[in-house]
Amino acid sequence: MSKATYVQKGGTLDYPNTTPNTIEAGTVMVFGKRIGVIGGDIAPKTIGALHTEGVFKMEKADGEEISLGDALYYNNTVITKTETNNILAGYATETASSTQLTVNVKLSR
Repeated sequence: MSKATYVQKGGTLDYPNTTPNTIEAGTVMVFGKRIGVIGGDIAPKTIGALHTEGVFKMEKADGEEISLGDALYYNNTVITKTETNNILAGYATETASSTQLTVNVKLSR
């Protein structure tokens, strides 16, 4: 039988900044087939927090109407309802008209 040792709750993960630049708080990061949001500025060669749970206001694709509960995806720039070639972000926690610039997204686990 295999065993496991508790490491952390998982709402945030340690995220190493391996770049020569500071990663700013609020930056959406792709890791594998998921996204997270940087919790605070992460200086180069240090470790910071990557939020993997919660609701975040994010920029959405121009002209898209979003309904409460719609599955949402990240296309490396904005949130969209288009699944093809995009990364699952989570679901909408509000409606957003085609003229709104942002939508609240509950991150997918």
